Order: sequence, then C-alpha cells, then structure tokens
Amino acid sequence: DPIEPVNRFFFGFNRLSNEYVLHPAVEGYRFVVPYQGRKVISNFVRNLRSPENFANHLLQGDLKGAGHVLFRFTVNTLTGFGGLLDVAEWEGYKHHEEDFGQTLAVWGVGDGPYLVMPIFGPASLRDGVGYATDAYANPFARYADNTDDAALENQLSGLAFLTQRNALKDFQKDVYQNSVDPYVRMRNIVFQRRQAQIQDNGRVTEESAQPDIPSYDF
Repeated sequence: DPIEPVNRFFFGFNRLSNEYVLHPAVEGYRFVVPYQGRKVISNFVRNLRSPENFANHLLQGDLKGAGHVLFRFTVNTLTGFGGLLDVAEWEGYKHHEEDFGQTLAVWGVGDGPYLVMPIFGPASLRDGVGYATDAYANPFARYADNTDDAALENQLSGLAFLTQRNALKDFQKDVYQNSVDPYVRMRNIVFQRRQAQIQDNGRVTEESAQPDIPSYDF
C-alpha cells in the first residue's frame, strides 16, 4: 500500500459519499422495489455481463467454464425473458464469474499497488485495469456507444451501478461500524477475497481460504 495517505483520503471521501448519498439512495431503491424485483434486476444485469465472462473463461483456457457460461446465457436469454429469470440456476447450472483481472492473474500479472478509487472503491492496480477493460469490452455497452444511444448506455450503466451498490451496502456498513480501523479491514478483505476468487479456478495452489464474510439479505 505505497500510497496509503492518498488511499485513506479517498476512503474517507467514499465513506461520506456512501453514508450521505449512496446508501440513502439504496434504501430508497429497496423501499420502492421489493426483494424479488431486485433479484430480477440483478439477474438481468448479470446476464448482460455474460459475453465478457465467456471471453475471460476462454482467455484462461477454461473451455468447460466457457461452455457453462454460454449455456447459461442461451437458456436464460431465451427462456428467462432476456435474463430476468435465472432458469439455468434452477436446473443446477450456477453462475460462476471470471473477469479480466482474474485473467491477468492467471497470466502471471501481480496485484500491483492497492488503490482506492473515488466512488468506485478499492482494488489492486491489476484488478482496476481488469474492471475497466471488462466494462469497455461489454458488447451491449459498445452497441449503445457506437449507435450514440446515450439513453440506453446510461440506463445500462445505472442498473449495473445500482445493483452493485445494493449488494455492497450492508457489508460496507458492517465494516464502517464494527472495525477498529475500517480502512485496514477493507484492504485485507479485498485482497483475501480476490486471492480466493483467483484460486478457485484450480490453476493456483489454494493457500488461503475464502474470508469469513457474512451473508447479507440484499
């Protein structure tokens, strides 16, 4: 963490943004949209990320995983009303996501320095590059951008951001309220969880387990 003072500044900025802007917005979202409705929206957003998920499995040489993603995308798009329903998971084909940060890790790229980005939050330099690459490479986002359909592009980005914030809210509040040093705890969780995600493909020796993160009701 070579730029810890800068990271702590942005961590504090993000904490204030969460507590006074983003978390109240999520509370409003939860008040207006019931749990099942939020689940449907989350399914839809996750289905839209299938192309880059598929590509990252291929880039990691995981042909079986790529076939699994393709099958889920086809089933959920055709029989799940465009991905609103996760029909494939009902049949036992659970979601498994690989992103470009994990792909870079499989290729041997190290974490790099820890970064706390305004609004978007913490990540290693490698994973920050990976997240940006995935977002840019998504064909639905590229279609909206190439057709100058700003409304569609904004809607897709807004849905993705909202579902992410909804998923993170309770965990973030727990870290803020129940940590002696929330910054250090968050940093440790980010790296430990990321290491577990990278190791789950079996290409890296499993030296650390998934950290104990509570299961929240989103």
